[in-house]
Amino acid sequence: MQRARRHVYTPEQKTWLRENAYGRPRIETAEEFIQLFNADMKPETVIGYMKRNGIKCGIDMRYRPGQVAHNKGVPLTQEQYDKAHPTMFKAGSVPANTDPIGTEKVLADGYVWVKVNDIPKAKKSVNWKQKQRLIYEQHHGPLDPNARVVFMDGDKRNFNIENLKAISRGELALMNNRRLWTESKEVNETCLAAVNLSMLISKREERRQK
Repeated sequence: MQRARRHVYTPEQKTWLRENAYGRPRIETAEEFIQLFNADMKPETVIGYMKRNGIKCGIDMRYRPGQVAHNKGVPLTQEQYDKAHPTMFKAGSVPANTDPIGTEKVLADGYVWVKVNDIPKAKKSVNWKQKQRLIYEQHHGPLDPNARVVFMDGDKRNFNIENLKAISRGELALMNNRRLWTESKEVNETCLAAVNLSMLISKREERRQK
């Protein structure tokens, strides 16, 4: 398969692009370049060259929070509507790839998450809950939002209620920072007790200094 011939930019063309690109959209610069130099290429090719060589236009085309779209409130033409209509979502419709409630997934943190709600555009913490927390709350009732449920034997797939324990964020932070977690439930219980004692001593020292 024959490759497309790559355009070799002359020193004059390179200089022109660097001197005329700033302050306007790249597509406008590319189209003028092609017309001026009678270049047999597409605007995308010129834009690609500009990007590869750090030739910036100085215009930030990204939308910022609160910025109103330029076409907001502008009705579609009949032609635009006819093209878009087949792929439009109807009121109340749900995308085909929406996970049903009860779906379990292993997410980036390595934990199993369960879908518990189906609220559109809600945070992950609203629609999904870590499986170990869900099981713990089913047995012991709702937890404080700051509490964390850990696996006492270190196995993130052992959801036996006897293997789950609710601890505070402070306890978890100390266990992690001191690298105290092991694969032994008994050792982890001992380490947590030591962490609790350490936190208690620290609180007493703080009260004494006040």
